[in-house]
Amino acid sequence: MVRDSQGTLPAQTVGALDQTADRFAIGYTWRGLRFGAVVDRNRVNDRAAGVSQDRYAFSIPINYDFGPHLYSLTYGQAFSMHRAGSTVDDTGAKMLSLSYQYKMSRRTTLDATLVELRNDRNGRYNFWLGGLNGSAQLSAADAGARVRMAYLGIKHLF
Repeated sequence: MVRDSQGTLPAQTVGALDQTADRFAIGYTWRGLRFGAVVDRNRVNDRAAGVSQDRYAFSIPINYDFGPHLYSLTYGQAFSMHRAGSTVDDTGAKMLSLSYQYKMSRRTTLDATLVELRNDRNGRYNFWLGGLNGSAQLSAADAGARVRMAYLGIKHLF
């Protein structure tokens, strides 16, 4: 998938920042076992400052379902960022997610998820704010943080 933020909506332009992403995904299903791979390249250009940054990331999701049960395991990794053509050392992160879902009915599920995200020494990724080590992430003082999340909930689709 290629999205040029200077094209039609939904645009990804904020002020002088222009974001473009390329993504390749592939998957396979065999008897309730689904696995795949996703590779992503994200580029941000600051037109005002004339600086660009990019990073590659990948994830490997594995799902197994039988009857009302669904187990999911996902490993993901963002590699170190490149700014103006040079690698910014230790700005990546690794993530592991384990999930269980029980289907109570056609539209209602119980969900339990555990996720851990481990930033490299200078990485500043977290669950709620995205981007490429910019201001919309963990502060510089929190670089290298380990972020964890546990979720237990019920979902009903109306």
